[in-house]
Amino acid sequence: NSIFMSLLEPLAESTPQGLKAHGRNSYLLAISRLLERCGHYGFKSLFVLYLISDHFSIDREHALEIYGYFFLGQIFLHPLGGILGDFLLKTKNASLIGTLLQVTGMLVICFPSIEAIYLGLVIYLIGEGLYSTNILARFGKSYQSNKKYLDSAYSLFLLFVNAGAFLGSFIIVVAMDNYILGIVISAALIGISILVNYFIPESNLSTEEVSVSSSRASNTRWLLIGLIMAIICFTSSEAISEVFFTTQEKLLGDVDLVTSSESIMIQLLTPMLIFVLSLGLFFHWSYRHGSSLFRFALGMIFLALVGTSLEFVGIEGTPNVSFLFLATIFMAFSEAFTIPIILSIIAKYVNPKYMGTIMGLYSVPTQLLGLLFGLSFFVDLTFNLNPLLIPTFTLIIVGCGLLVYLRNKKPADTI
Repeated sequence: NSIFMSLLEPLAESTPQGLKAHGRNSYLLAISRLLERCGHYGFKSLFVLYLISDHFSIDREHALEIYGYFFLGQIFLHPLGGILGDFLLKTKNASLIGTLLQVTGMLVICFPSIEAIYLGLVIYLIGEGLYSTNILARFGKSYQSNKKYLDSAYSLFLLFVNAGAFLGSFIIVVAMDNYILGIVISAALIGISILVNYFIPESNLSTEEVSVSSSRASNTRWLLIGLIMAIICFTSSEAISEVFFTTQEKLLGDVDLVTSSESIMIQLLTPMLIFVLSLGLFFHWSYRHGSSLFRFALGMIFLALVGTSLEFVGIEGTPNVSFLFLATIFMAFSEAFTIPIILSIIAKYVNPKYMGTIMGLYSVPTQLLGLLFGLSFFVDLTFNLNPLLIPTFTLIIVGCGLLVYLRNKKPADTI
């Protein structure tokens, strides 16, 4: 930790107030998340391959069914992790216990029995839910006295998350001939995350800070606007995202349509672009404290452009990889603008005492609605994507409507 921070000190000393506002604990929390995501995605990339290997010889359909439990467990156990962190364990303790459970679950899964697989998966998912929601809450609480930097702070967080996911995917290369070794390496990375997390002090919020946050969170106007926008935007965005990833998977899996080099380029494009964009936005937003709603509106417009690009993927009946490439670029821009802003708005306007709960709850209903919507209008063999018109036009209307609203309002009336 001291070595890393010593490398950052010259940068902080040679720059204006913007970067100095992000203290030591912010970088350490982001590093903890990077290491945990690296282990998580390494384990996730190996999980199905491990199940269908000689250790179990489970058929692919059964393995994918178990993997489906992995996805559903993440959706439903994140709120539980937030609730436990807020009301029982405290956020730091919850995040530490969460990572310990993740490591325990991964080690249990290494035992060659189907019972160990299910038991280890349950332990891992409970731990992942505890850690993920509470590390987000800890990060937001650390900025309660300096909220104007939350947009840039969560861009930093997204930057480290994507770096961890990208690096974690290389574990599969190291462990191609020994999946248990790969799972142990993933567990070791999360173990290091525990050590980093342990030495970060818990944020101490004063009564004044909590009461101010609570007062702002109770503002009926913003609460109603936020609720309506969340339902409309998240449902539409999840629908577009679901179809985007389904289309991408189908196209990239067809060797007659996409060369291996094109497939690799498109798969690497999103995480690389998000990394670069998040880095740029972190620096820019550290000095320019604009409207969070304006930034969110841009993210919605970029996502609408994803839907528009997907409409042209099969415009002439034959899939067009160029438009998929374009949709991938717009998806990266959308994620870089929307995810940090959503988390920032929650951290600004929710009472810190309940931040973990809200961090765990905010996306659950819309993820399920979006998933059902995306599956209902599943990309068929002719790539007929016309149903995307509804969520695409919805996001265009919301994004442009927000821009018009912000243009005609005083700065003090906006988020």
